[in-house]
Amino acid sequence: MWMTMARAVPSGHVLAYIYDGPCALVSGLFCHWLYTIMLATLSQSLFLIACSFGYRLYILGRPTPSNRAVLATCLLVSLPNLLIIMTFVFMVDDVNDVRAELRIVRPEYDLDEYVLNGHTSIFKVLTLFTILAMTLPIGPTLVIIFIIRKMVLAKLAKHAGMMSGRTAKMHNTLTKVLTLQSALPIFFSGAVGSYALCQFDIVCSPIQEHFIMECVSFMALLAPMITLYCMKPYNNESTTTRVPERQTDQISTVI
Repeated sequence: MWMTMARAVPSGHVLAYIYDGPCALVSGLFCHWLYTIMLATLSQSLFLIACSFGYRLYILGRPTPSNRAVLATCLLVSLPNLLIIMTFVFMVDDVNDVRAELRIVRPEYDLDEYVLNGHTSIFKVLTLFTILAMTLPIGPTLVIIFIIRKMVLAKLAKHAGMMSGRTAKMHNTLTKVLTLQSALPIFFSGAVGSYALCQFDIVCSPIQEHFIMECVSFMALLAPMITLYCMKPYNNESTTTRVPERQTDQISTVI
């Protein structure tokens, strides 16, 4: 996100992207490549949370699957986003045409000094397919996540007596981390909502356009913080300060 510092400007049939990050020093197309990869990885993170819950549910009643099976599942889940990258990365219209359309739908904007690109019409088949592929799966995936989470908690309660204290604690900690991370896509939903309101000209403002990307950036910010806080090894490292033994001995001697 830092590389692109993108701002989406959706309005009517037009969708433009304005870039103010370091990528602008290279080219608008390079910024679009980075932007496409960023959107795909954000969408992928949502699917991986669902897969993590599914994996946790699976191993509670079955043997641990082989590495090959896990890798095959991850690749299968990655296919939709790989398809998005392949279709969307080269799918931009001529910059001059995008600027011309933008002057019509947003005449109050002075963007001549900025690097931008985008789509003169979102109703082209591949453009519309990519937008729908990025936005529509969010709701069903969230529902699946919370259904599987409920099943995991029910199995943990059922098998609690057969687990050692350490194993039960590990499952509970991992479930807690996944539960907190499963709430992160709410930010993605907020971004999608702001985008839809602007794209269909229901209500929109420059702040709202900035909010589209700022909102999803919280997912990338909070996900590692949740892991650092909830996982004990990381928590211990980040919340305690270790003093070398030699230094501790010197302090004791002085005292």
